[in-house]
Amino acid sequence: MITFIAQERKNPITKVVKFYPAPARCVPMSLQDIVERISQTCTVDEPDVKAVLSALQAQIILALRNGHSVRLGDLGSFRLTMSGYGCDLKEEVGVAAIKRLRVC
Repeated sequence: MITFIAQERKNPITKVVKFYPAPARCVPMSLQDIVERISQTCTVDEPDVKAVLSALQAQIILALRNGHSVRLGDLGSFRLTMSGYGCDLKEEVGVAAIKRLRVC
């Protein structure tokens, strides 16, 4: 079951406060935790599970660096987003104009 909390949010225009469900924060699982769980539920040994997950991670990173999004079915999708500084001229837009890259 998904654990959630009631989170207070105020409408910036009307100033009316309402409560909305939001995911509760919890301790993140490490790659090793996932490897152990997968190994316990199937016939694949931990080193092999870790090798496959590490290869998957490397391929996702490579695909994102090459400008692709990655779709992994029900697991979800990965794509790069960026925020940057506005420039007056198109020619001024370069790497220095990038503030932040995120994987979503």
